[in-house]
Amino acid sequence: MKENQQFTINSESHYEGIRSILSKESQKPGILRLLMRAMEAYRSARKYGWSRPWNKYGVMNFQSFRLWPKTDVVIVDAARLTLERECPDMPHELQQVVHELIEDRQHLMGFLFAQESTDEDGIRYEGMNISLGRVNAKRYRDRLDIIIESRIVDNKSVGPSRIRVYLDPYDKNRKTPLWTFQADEIKSEDTKNLFNDLAAVSWLWAQNKSRRWDHWTSKYIDYFGPRQWSPDNTYFFHETAPESRITTATPNWATISDSKKAC
Repeated sequence: MKENQQFTINSESHYEGIRSILSKESQKPGILRLLMRAMEAYRSARKYGWSRPWNKYGVMNFQSFRLWPKTDVVIVDAARLTLERECPDMPHELQQVVHELIEDRQHLMGFLFAQESTDEDGIRYEGMNISLGRVNAKRYRDRLDIIIESRIVDNKSVGPSRIRVYLDPYDKNRKTPLWTFQADEIKSEDTKNLFNDLAAVSWLWAQNKSRRWDHWTSKYIDYFGPRQWSPDNTYFFHETAPESRITTATPNWATISDSKKAC
């Protein structure tokens, strides 16, 4: 198998075989990336696990943190408030879907993904994705993503300037999200404050092993890796350019429930 060839998984047994090869990490990194790319395409088409297209294409996730919704109630409630403030026209039936997901604290799961992204017009952003979800039918997930971003202008991060929302509870008959929202303006001061809190967390949790999500598979996934850009100033963690940091106040919730024992 050559590293630059196309590769497709065509059956469930084929998928399980490839997953076994990947778990052993017995091939060259280039081959493992090729196999992982095929496995991600197979999983994404069937909505297995956490993977979704909007957190892949044109995106580099350079930090991944665990949330523990049972104890990280402030950030979960802030996410809910952001939806209320920024998406007041969300249909009532969809508000109920969000409410049911967020209130299911027994099964709710969460991550924060710090990311760089480039839109269709080549405009660059940096931001954080508050990703909430839960298991549905064992191998599937219900998922809600709230992505708050800062536009990069003249190689400088200008502050909270875009929000995207993807509501995607699992449905075997639906291939696209149940509801999406995007606005190139942040209306609420609460949302701007949340963006600043998330920026501070990006620096605070960078060395926190209990918070970092470092699954072995991320080494071979195209949309996980180090920062690709070096903006003159940035809200989010930049290991090789700490002097570029735009400092925001550390929120109290970021230092509370700081270990898995708190769950």
